[in-house]
Amino acid sequence: MLSSSEKAYYSIGFQRKIDAIKLLYGRGNSVEALKQLQSLTNDGLSDDEEAMRRNLVGVVYFGSKKYEQAIFNFNQALVKGGKDKVLRAQVKLNLASSYFQLKLNEKAFEITESTDFSWLKPKEQLKYHKIRFRLAKEQNREDVAINALIWSLISKKNISDIRLNPNYELLKSYLQKVDQKTKYQIFEEFESQKPFVIGYLAYLEAEKFITREKKGKRKTLLIGLKQSFLTILN
Repeated sequence: MLSSSEKAYYSIGFQRKIDAIKLLYGRGNSVEALKQLQSLTNDGLSDDEEAMRRNLVGVVYFGSKKYEQAIFNFNQALVKGGKDKVLRAQVKLNLASSYFQLKLNEKAFEITESTDFSWLKPKEQLKYHKIRFRLAKEQNREDVAINALIWSLISKKNISDIRLNPNYELLKSYLQKVDQKTKYQIFEEFESQKPFVIGYLAYLEAEKFITREKKGKRKTLLIGLKQSFLTILN
């Protein structure tokens, strides 16, 4: 179903047809769903409607593991454009997923770089960061991998939820691969949101290094980091 903000870009008749097609596809009737999507080309669609149609055609092909056909349709959806930013983010996620399936990791990474994932729904955001982490891992981009892992924990509101998540151990291992300056820069990227996970990580880093380091400059830096995020834990 389309959200209220998305519905503004689509006619009521188009929305009803799309809902019926999605229901067909959800029941496993991908052949009929594709047939009905292809029949919509005669309906004089707006740019947003044609972009959505192309995206859904791509989704059907993706589900059938026909990734080249999926990529063609996702690219056509992007070319068609439109005003629906939610749809554009979804198309880019689908396109990156298709390139990833074909092991075209550089292309997939490039797409994720240009995707405004804030427009994605929560489950889609998790998928986005999962793909982003795997791509970063392939390209030895520790900073991007750490960023993606932090985002995967962004909704956690207490220490036990963070520590019980398997991504927490992955995150700890990646944090060990980068220097303190890089960690600080990554943590700073989240300063405006002040999520609980950043407060917890910053607190642990500060505690660990304050006890080990005696030299003033690094100690001052880490004390400041600890103070910046300590309020999140209270």
